[in-house]
Amino acid sequence: MKALLLKDLYHLKSYLRVLAVMAVFYLIFGLTSRNSTMFSSIIMMFAVMLPVSLFSYDDYAKWDAYCLSLPVSRRQVVTARYLLALLALAVCGLLSAAVMVVQQRLQPDVESEGGWYALGMIASVAVLYLAVALPLCYKLGVEKGRFLLMALIAVPFVGFLLLSQLGIDPPSEEQMLFWMGAVLPVMAVALLIFSYLLSVYFYQRKEF
Repeated sequence: MKALLLKDLYHLKSYLRVLAVMAVFYLIFGLTSRNSTMFSSIIMMFAVMLPVSLFSYDDYAKWDAYCLSLPVSRRQVVTARYLLALLALAVCGLLSAAVMVVQQRLQPDVESEGGWYALGMIASVAVLYLAVALPLCYKLGVEKGRFLLMALIAVPFVGFLLLSQLGIDPPSEEQMLFWMGAVLPVMAVALLIFSYLLSVYFYQRKEF
């Protein structure tokens, strides 16, 4: 398991350098614009991009066919990918929290409660993204999986647009706070567990 994680990290070495430079840029921009939530959104997006990008590296190197000749199970391969995804989310979440603390120290007049709430919502959405993206990549491959994922992401926006066109009132602020603050995190964790089991199922039946 450790070797599988190290392999992925070695693959991402140059990619991480680019992301680090971009993260520093958005950090400075977020602090100067007094909006740390933007920095949180960007680096959490980076976090969900990392494990998905690894599928492209694996396809190019024909890694799966080689890996399955080694004394590792298919479940271990999937587990390592999910662990890397959670590690990336945890690191980016801690960085976001640290930036918010620094902002509160340097800019005490900036409202902080909404920022912590936004961070929790962003993390939940990131987990939901991964929970959908990873099984799609295992089942359809990274290119088809990305295309379908983009279509699925558009569904909520199309839904809100249809509601407005039909004259149906959108959810109230209280309802949105309830869904985003209470329902969304629980849904994200439950869907991630189901996503892992589904990915294992797909990968165990995939031929290389």
